[in-house]
Amino acid sequence: MATVLSLLVILTAILLSSMHTSNVVPAISLINADYQAESAIIMQLQQAHFNPTLPEQILEKEIMPGVLLRLKGVATTNGDWQFIGSITGNQLNRTFSASANVNTPDQINFSRQPQSE
Repeated sequence: MATVLSLLVILTAILLSSMHTSNVVPAISLINADYQAESAIIMQLQQAHFNPTLPEQILEKEIMPGVLLRLKGVATTNGDWQFIGSITGNQLNRTFSASANVNTPDQINFSRQPQSE
């Protein structure tokens, strides 16, 4: 019985090691992606603070190998900005929208942020 169980464990380990892909996104990748999105929003708000007539801003940047951040910022009223963005690549697929004010760039209000697929 012990031999059969040991053989089953070994075969399972071999099977799992032969699978080189995983659908699980590491938590550190999600944290890093969120941090990069927030940093990009703060950066755009700082630019808008020093240039109130700043036109629509579009940012596209590789934030990790194979992961692309796209962010579009549009001024609305009284220093308020609306942002729409996405983070895609390496099993990450997130979209988000946020609003913030140039006078309080550390107070970003995310209105939706679906989970990764």
